[in-house]
Amino acid sequence: RDPSELTLLSHFDKTTTSVGKRLFRDRLTNPITNKGELLSRYDLSDALAPIADTLSTELRKTYDIERIARRISLTRLHPFEINYLYDTLQATASILDTITAAEKTSVLPHFLSEAAALTEMIEHIEQTFDLDQTTCSTQHTICKSLFQTSYNREIDELVGREAAIQEKLEAIRAVFIEQLNDITGKEETQFVTIKQLDKEGHYLALTKSRYALIEDTIKKAFVSIDGTVYALSDFSYKVQTGNVKITAEIIDAISEEIVVVQSKITALSKQLFTQSLLHLETTYGAKLDLFASAIAQIDVAIANSKNAILRNLVRPEIIDVGEEESFLSAKDLRHPLVES
Repeated sequence: RDPSELTLLSHFDKTTTSVGKRLFRDRLTNPITNKGELLSRYDLSDALAPIADTLSTELRKTYDIERIARRISLTRLHPFEINYLYDTLQATASILDTITAAEKTSVLPHFLSEAAALTEMIEHIEQTFDLDQTTCSTQHTICKSLFQTSYNREIDELVGREAAIQEKLEAIRAVFIEQLNDITGKEETQFVTIKQLDKEGHYLALTKSRYALIEDTIKKAFVSIDGTVYALSDFSYKVQTGNVKITAEIIDAISEEIVVVQSKITALSKQLFTQSLLHLETTYGAKLDLFASAIAQIDVAIANSKNAILRNLVRPEIIDVGEEESFLSAKDLRHPLVES
């Protein structure tokens, strides 16, 4: 089909969300004649029309909550999608608050009655996940703990052990920084970095210009690690294009310790993440479905009110007739596609 072709769907679809677009298409292609349901849909559009702009702003902050819920149930959700879920729940809470503040308490009562459950789910995510870590991870790239401190004692111990080992590398780095500070009289922290390669492990990197300043003095310095003193003259200094790569047996040993702990953190973090998805599905799966349905209905209701204003449409009057009666009375009827 030509994407530029004018259709009823493209003409009337003013929805904002993915769930809303799917519901709008479904309703357009599957019309109903149930009076009660039709009146309910019209009532929702009328009720939300005065706060449509505010609700639309919050709807734009949501992600595809149906897709997120489905991926949770399949334990295929990526860690970064936890952030999508969190943002969507926050926006959903704002939508709920906006409707409540506008005293539209008769609107979607099943949705409004779940304010406490919505707050509970938001708090659960905050207390479970380190959102700064989840935001940059997929299931295939997990390499750090994705969880808040105190969520799991075993992973907390591993993270603490990794930090303690990392401090040994920091002690070596501090000696180089101190040498630079003494010569330049300035804070040179940013010029000495600890880096890690998958195959070679950890090493220190120093810019060539800064290395030239301390090339002679650094080899007279020493560092103490776990009670053993190491001469920096025994370290290896490899001059590269823009940096000097600094390695040593003690750095390699420390790196091996870190890698072992990191592999344990990675394995445990993946295991705990899968378990957390199962918990979300078991505890909140039904609520997610309810929130997705509410978001979709609100989005479609607002789209209907936008169309009414934009195209000067009116709400039809639905009257009761006998089972064998059926008629449509229309005055100045317009066809939207012909009119466009």
